[in-house]
Amino acid sequence: MAGIYDRIAGIKKKICKWWSYYFCWSWSALFVSGLYFGHAFVEYSFLGFLVILVGEKTGNSNLRHNAIISNAQDVFHLALASVLLSAIEVRIRPFYMILITYGSFFLGTLILWITPTLSIEMIYFALVPLTVGEAGEGFIRLFLARRLQLEKKEQDEERIEARVLMCRFIARFLGAAIANLWISKLDWKPTFMSSAIVTGTVYLLFGFGFMYYYKRLNQSSSTEREDSKRSLLNRISRLSSGRFIISKTQHRRESNSRPIDHESHNNGKKELWLFLRKLPLWFPFLFYYVVDAAGSTFFMEQTDKLNDKIGENYHVPSPQSSFLVVQKCTKFIASNLADYLIKKFCKDDNQERRAGLVRMSLGMCACSGCCIVAWLLENHRLDLINENPDRNPIPMSILLLAPQFSLLGFANGLIEDGMEEFFRDYAPASIHHFAMAFTKAVDAGGKLIAVVFILTLKPWIGKDVNTSHLDSYYRMLAILVLCALQFFIILANIYDWEIEKKEGDDELDKVETGPDPLNEETGPDTLHEETGPDPLDKVETGPDPLNEETGPGPLNEETGPDTLNEETGPDILDREETEPEENSSN
Repeated sequence: MAGIYDRIAGIKKKICKWWSYYFCWSWSALFVSGLYFGHAFVEYSFLGFLVILVGEKTGNSNLRHNAIISNAQDVFHLALASVLLSAIEVRIRPFYMILITYGSFFLGTLILWITPTLSIEMIYFALVPLTVGEAGEGFIRLFLARRLQLEKKEQDEERIEARVLMCRFIARFLGAAIANLWISKLDWKPTFMSSAIVTGTVYLLFGFGFMYYYKRLNQSSSTEREDSKRSLLNRISRLSSGRFIISKTQHRRESNSRPIDHESHNNGKKELWLFLRKLPLWFPFLFYYVVDAAGSTFFMEQTDKLNDKIGENYHVPSPQSSFLVVQKCTKFIASNLADYLIKKFCKDDNQERRAGLVRMSLGMCACSGCCIVAWLLENHRLDLINENPDRNPIPMSILLLAPQFSLLGFANGLIEDGMEEFFRDYAPASIHHFAMAFTKAVDAGGKLIAVVFILTLKPWIGKDVNTSHLDSYYRMLAILVLCALQFFIILANIYDWEIEKKEGDDELDKVETGPDPLNEETGPDTLHEETGPDPLDKVETGPDPLNEETGPGPLNEETGPDTLNEETGPDILDREETEPEENSSN
């Protein structure tokens, strides 16, 4: 019995430790998490598949046109997010950026609600503020991390990041679940009205917490505020070199306070140049983002004419939204499982860097598997449609699409959530804070390639999903991702070998540049006759302290080398030989 109680106590201790690591009570987290809830509610209500639904409601069922609009909107909001996240490190606080971007998000839902008649022009007009609102979601993460750090006096960055991601997942999961269960039964107008009410409510709650945020900030010690201000000024001065303009007063103050370190400046340039040489490492992930773009457009269209019944009486509520929930849950599980395994089995930075390479490679494998599954299922679906042209639904369950969404979510968790850490592994420390912005830029590049593919591959992507040949498109993507995976593995081995070689060269340089006691060319040898006196050779090196004919003792600078004389360079052995002789003379 004692062993059972010990096991129960051990399990309880582990659960409490896990709970305290990921969860903490914070009013700021409660207010800020509402913004995540609003984003997820709108995304799973209509924004995640807005263009597809617009095509159904307005009668414009051109698959290629709708896919181009959807991907172009993603490119715009990702590029805008990358620019804003780069600028925030210097100029703008996250709080004000959230007020601007989320206010724009609320304005977009309000436009759709108050529009008397739903037209394609008004929807495109509302997409502009909605896209700006989507671009500002990254600032919520930065703001929440800062609040938790100040309120809980927490210095462990990994723990803060884990709590932020947990708050984000819970809030987004609740928003997706409510949207999937409630909004799926409503028409357009009630959907837009509900979205506007939810976003407006969470926006007001966030603004209501303004006094609380900065009350807590003012309660922090003056030392913390000075340290924060000093670190911010140092970051500004680093980023401003070659990019932004510093005021003359600040420049004069900094130049008087500390000397210019030309060596560190040159080292920074060298590190940046080495990072630019490693940029091809990110090229294979462009094809992953092309597959991700297909997941948000063409995967949704594959639900057409499929049987959504589960058993006799139950139907899948809102299949598109349900599959998005499956994808996001799989993403969360894969991301946290990968992080746990890396922390558990990796003992140093070198192992963590290589584990990151394995993580990204497995993500590319999952992405390729997703394309293969989608290719086979779409081929089977088109065959059934050709055999049963007048039958709706066709004899194929909609649940067969779950594996491709699950594999896509698995790839999302391994690649998207690991991309920032992958950036920090290979980028110099001076630009680590651009990890999120760089990831958004790569994502935008992949979506742009997807738009190019849709425009050029017209025989495969037609006006309707049932008359197109998406199976050929998925097969092409599977081949491209497999080729990109091979390219990534080759580059990863090359660059990882270069890192090891560089570390080895540094050790060799230390040995070669430093004084070698046995090397005649690099420095003085204690046993060499030409470079310095031999402490064991009394005849050649100098006078003996007991010999009156040779001259004065070991302290005479004119007649012989002194043990403290810097010119002759005797070493410690000389002291050991002369000290006993002096004692004997005394």
